[in-house]
Amino acid sequence: MSVKGDDSHEPDEDGPSLKPEQTFALLESLAPDDPTIESSVSWRTDDDGTDRRACLEMSIVTHPKRRAWIQSSGDTWFDLSIDGGFGTFIVSTDATPDEARAHIADWVELSVSYLRNGAISGSRRFLKVPVRLIERDGHEPVRLSMDVRDEVRFVFRKWRKL
Repeated sequence: MSVKGDDSHEPDEDGPSLKPEQTFALLESLAPDDPTIESSVSWRTDDDGTDRRACLEMSIVTHPKRRAWIQSSGDTWFDLSIDGGFGTFIVSTDATPDEARAHIADWVELSVSYLRNGAISGSRRFLKVPVRLIERDGHEPVRLSMDVRDEVRFVFRKWRKL
């Protein structure tokens, strides 16, 4: 895998986490350096405009509908989503800048693996809610779940059919 990395990031002396601007720059530096993967970094905000976060959006030329998004405010949460409404996240209220960088770099590596190889469809044992598994060399598969609202809809649709 060819991923651009920038080892010049120094620990943040101003606090325990990355600032949004640092997160944006980190996502730019980690964007895949691969002509088959299209990527862009942008700012996202909640509807009320209070939560500003950096977002790296990626897709692969050979499967344009296969997409992955990484979003993070840089301080407490790190989110990975793929097409189809599946995703996973980490909430870490005490992440150091180095830990935040590691979380984001891990999500980029996982996203690139998904874009190149796709995901395995599966389901949870209880209620058979759909999940997606992303595999990559040297790591355990990572399970991506549906949004909680979509899981509830899935379960109620399934119960109505019984």
